[in-house]
Formats: sequence, structure tokens, C-alpha cells
Amino acid sequence: MRTFGTTACIVALTLAGCSNESAESPVSESAAPAETAQDAPSTEADASEESTQPQETTEAMSDDAPFVYVTLTTNKGDMVVELDRENAPITVANFLQYVEEGHYNNTVFHRLTKGGIFVIQGGGFGPGMQRKATRDPIVNEASNGLSNIRGTLSMARTNDPNSATSQFFITVYDNVQLDRNPASAGYA
Repeated sequence: MRTFGTTACIVALTLAGCSNESAESPVSESAAPAETAQDAPSTEADASEESTQPQETTEAMSDDAPFVYVTLTTNKGDMVVELDRENAPITVANFLQYVEEGHYNNTVFHRLTKGGIFVIQGGGFGPGMQRKATRDPIVNEASNGLSNIRGTLSMARTNDPNSATSQFFITVYDNVQLDRNPASAGYA
């Protein structure tokens, strides 16, 4: 199991994983989680800036296992996220590379949204809301059949579907409007 530390401004979150449910109604991408060059930290709740230390990991993992488990260590407790390497190989490889590089250590959840789309977003800012450098963006894999249901971890992006780098969001409620559909490239 891989681990990294981040700062959370939530008390608890239950992760439910991904499903193969399909989207029923499209919505505007403008309300969706975004990662933009002008993405100033905007929250509807205060983002905590307490730092945490990553936990060491000693558990070996097969590089061809269909699922990868990562422990997200926060100042409010640990969350284990399940990454679907079989259906989202580029997205999982990207996320794991940031984990391996220590990119997520001492980052903050800088966006907590409510009203329509419910997510917590992090992975792009360190203490003092300092933007962290990223690698090149990845290709959007939202056509893989997975759905943004409660507990799903997806990569944030700009209006360009192929712009995701390090920022990710976790859905707090079902957000199937973020799935690929005729009006949106979706989020993977």
C-alpha cells in the first residue's frame, strides 16, 4: 500500500469506489472541478493549512494488479483510495507518479464545493496556498465506463479535456453529471 500525507479540512469521508453506472443528464462543465492556471484557491469552507507527515510504506505491490490502494493520510485521519488501473491506466500511472515523487506530501484540500456538485479538491497547493509545480498533462480517460459516484477520486482539469496534472477531487455525493456525456468530455 502506498501512502502520502495531505491536509484535510473535513472530519470524515467514506470512500465507495467506482461503478459502471452511466450518466443520465448532462450539465455545464463550468460548475465542475477545475484546474486552471488562474485557479486561485476558492473555497466555500476554510482550508486548513496544518501540515502532516507521510507514513512510510513497506508493502509490495504487483505492477500488473488491476487495482492499486493508496493511503491518504490527513490531519483528520486516514483514507484508503482504490485506483482502477485496468480501466484508467494513464490516470492511475499519473496519480501514482505524483505519490512516488512525494508531490502530495503536505498539500491541502483547497476547494470544498457544495450546491449541485459536491467535491473536495486538492493536490495542487502546499502550506500557505503555494502552487506546486506539475508535470505535463495527461489524456482524459473518461470514456472508460467508470462513474463519478460518491467516494470516487478523479483528476481535476481545465476546460481542455486533456489538461489534468496533479490536482484531484473526491466526490462526496454521486456526481454522474461529471461523467462523459454528449455535452461533456467528463472527468477520469
